[in-house]
Amino acid sequence: MNRKTSLKVFLISLISFLTYWSFVEYLVIPKLFPIGKRAQIKRDYNYSQIPKDQLGYIIIGDSSALYSINPLSLNNNSYSAAELGSSVAESRKLLSKLNIKKINNGIILMQTFIPPHYDEDIWNISVTMKLMNLHDVLDIFCGELEKNCNLNMRAYYRFKYLWTHLHLNSHIFVTMGYAIKEKLWQDTKRYHDYLRSTIYENNGHFGVKSSKVLEDHEFYMPYHKYFKQSISPPPTELSELVELEKIAQSHNTKLIVVFPQFFQETKNIDLALYSKSYRDFIKKNVNSKIIFIGADDIKIDYKRRHFRDFNHLNQDGAIFFTKALSEYLEKL
Repeated sequence: MNRKTSLKVFLISLISFLTYWSFVEYLVIPKLFPIGKRAQIKRDYNYSQIPKDQLGYIIIGDSSALYSINPLSLNNNSYSAAELGSSVAESRKLLSKLNIKKINNGIILMQTFIPPHYDEDIWNISVTMKLMNLHDVLDIFCGELEKNCNLNMRAYYRFKYLWTHLHLNSHIFVTMGYAIKEKLWQDTKRYHDYLRSTIYENNGHFGVKSSKVLEDHEFYMPYHKYFKQSISPPPTELSELVELEKIAQSHNTKLIVVFPQFFQETKNIDLALYSKSYRDFIKKNVNSKIIFIGADDIKIDYKRRHFRDFNHLNQDGAIFFTKALSEYLEKL
C-alpha cells in the first residue's frame, strides 16, 4: 500500500468514525435514548430541587428505589434522590454533595447489588454517567459551562468519555430498535416533558403509568438471572454502607435498608440464594444500628398490574408498597 492509498484509507476511516460518533452522540443518545433522558433529568432534579434545609425521609439507591418508593406516600417533606444504575458508593457521594442540613426521619436505601451496577472502567465513569451524553457528563465533572476545568482537564474528561463510550456502541442498535418500536422520534419534547413532570411532581420518584402491559420476554428482563445467585458487591460497597450509617448518625436519625420488590407469580424465579446473601451481607457485616427490612418483613399481596417489570413497581405499585412501608416504619 503506497503513501497516497494509506492516506486515503486513513481519511475515509476517520470520516466514517466521526460520522458514526456524531450520529450516536448528537442524535441517538440525546434524542432516542429514554434511559439516558431519565438519568439526566433525575440528576438535574437531585441537585436543583431537593431542599437543603430540612427533610423527612431521603430515599437513595438504584432504579429499584427510583421506581418503587414514592416519597409523597411517606410524607410531603420526603424526597427521592435515587438514580438509575447507582451503586451505594454513588448514592453516598450524591448525598454528601447535596449537603442537607437536617434529615429528620431517616435515610432509606433500596439497592439490588447486581453486577451491572459496578461496571465502572479504568476511567471511573459511573454507570449512571454512562447513560448520559458528553455535555451532561462534562457538567458533572467541570460544572456549568465547564468553568471549573482548565483546557487540559477538559481534554482529559473528553477522552475519558470517548474511551468509555467506545465500549458501549454495541448497545446503540438495541436503543435504535426500541426508539423505532416506541416511535420516540415523533415527539421527543413531549416525552421529555412527561419524564420531567413525573419526576418533579412526585418529589423525585419516577412513577411509571400502569397502562402498558409487557409481554413475558420484556417483563422478565435479561438481568433477572442475577437474582438467582448470591450477591457479591465490591468490598467498597460495605465501607460505603458504613459511611452512610455515619451520615445518618450525624443527623441523629437512622439508615434503613429495604429489600427490593419482586414479582414471581408468572415465572418462578428462585430468590433463595439472593435473599439469604443479601440479609447476611447487611446483618453480619454492618453496624447493628442499621435497620434492615427484609423480603418477609412486609407482607404485600402483589398482582402483576402493580409492576412495570419483574423488579420495578409501576405508579400504582409504588403507592401500594410505600404506604405499607410507611405503616411498618411507624411501628419501629
